Amino acid sequence: GGVVTAQLKNRMMELIQTIMRKDVHMIFAEPVSDLIAPGYSSIISNPMDLSSMQGKVQRGEYTSLKDLKDDADLMCKNCMVYNSDDTIFYKEAVKLQNYISFLFGEKKG
Repeated sequence: GGVVTAQLKNRMMELIQTIMRKDVHMIFAEPVSDLIAPGYSSIISNPMDLSSMQGKVQRGEYTSLKDLKDDADLMCKNCMVYNSDDTIFYKEAVKLQNYISFLFGEKKG
C-alpha cells in the first residue's frame, strides 16, 4: 500500500457522502446489530456499513478507490444475503449497488 493523500481521502469521503444521500432509509448508515437483525452475525461474517467505511478512510485503510468500492459492494451484498428479495432492504441494496457501479464507473481514479 502507498501513502494515502489528503486529496484521495477527501475524494473518498465525498463518495461516501454521496452514497449516504442516496440511502434515504438509512439502511446502510450504521453497523447492523443482532438486536435489529436476529442472527445477523452468524450469517454475515464480514459486515460493512457507511460509518465504518468513513472510519476506514480516516484511518487511511483504503489505498485506492477500488478498495472503497469493494467495501461498498460488500455492504450491498451482505444486505442481499441476509434479507429475502421481497424486502425493502434487499430492493434498496440492489438500487444502491447499481448506483455505486454508476458512481465509480464515472469516477475512475
